[in-house]
Amino acid sequence: MFLGTLDPASNRATWSESFELTDSETGDPISLSAVDEITLEVRDMETQSAVLSGTKTGGDIVVVGAATDGTFQWRFEASQMRALKAKTFEVGCVIEQDDDTVQIFIGYLPVLDGIVT
Repeated sequence: MFLGTLDPASNRATWSESFELTDSETGDPISLSAVDEITLEVRDMETQSAVLSGTKTGGDIVVVGAATDGTFQWRFEASQMRALKAKTFEVGCVIEQDDDTVQIFIGYLPVLDGIVT
């Protein structure tokens, strides 16, 4: 599981990032072929409420290239990002496969004021 801070995002622009899953021992990509769902959530630390949420089945998260490459990407439009105040949020991502749920990462997302109205 990855723990850390993601690159800052603007609250006036589309936020799109890719994440590659690799085996920690071999460095080989982990296949996403059998994954049922990928969910990413951005949460306000003060209220503990989700401010952004995306899923593979909802279309906000897509597997990039061949599923065996282990890379997925999320995308939130500028119109969704405008709802976020400039501050740091918590972010987490889980993958569901068969009857298992695996936490892929937990971290922080700094959101900066994009200034343009």
